[in-house]
Amino acid sequence: MLLMECCRSHVAASVENGTYEISSLFKFIHKDSTSYDISGKIRSLDLADLLKDHQYSSDLSFDFTATGTIGASTRSDATEMHFYRSSFAPQMFESAQAKVMFQVKDSVHSILQITSTMGGFGCEWQFHSCLVYRGVAKFLSTGNRGNRISISKS
Repeated sequence: MLLMECCRSHVAASVENGTYEISSLFKFIHKDSTSYDISGKIRSLDLADLLKDHQYSSDLSFDFTATGTIGASTRSDATEMHFYRSSFAPQMFESAQAKVMFQVKDSVHSILQITSTMGGFGCEWQFHSCLVYRGVAKFLSTGNRGNRISISKS
C-alpha cells in the first residue's frame, strides 16, 4: 500500500516596490521519498535591499519553477527562471532564461548543469561525490547565446 502525505502552501506579499507570489506542493511518499513543486512570480526585486549592500542594486522581475524528487540514495532537482525586463547594477536586459539541473545518480556519481541566455553562460560538472576535482571555468562575455563551459576532473 502506497502511503503519501501532501503539504501545500501559497504566499503573496508586497514589500517596498516589489511583489512576490510563491506556491509549493510537497509530497512525502513512504519514509524515504519526497517530491516537490515550487513556482513563483517575483516583480521588482532589489537585491540591495535584501543584502543591505548598494553594489547589488537591481530591479529583477521573473517567474520561476523548481521541481525535484529525493530518494534514499538518489536525487533530481531542476529550476528554471524566466526573466522579464530587468536590471542588475548598470546592466539592463529585456528577457533571459536560466536553468539549473542537479542529479545524484547514486552515492558516487552526480551532475550539476547550469545554462543561461544571459551573457551566453553555461557550465556542466560531472563528478564523483567521494573525490575532489579541479575545474577551470571561464565566463563567456561575448554575448553569444548558448555557449557552454565543461568542467571535469583533472
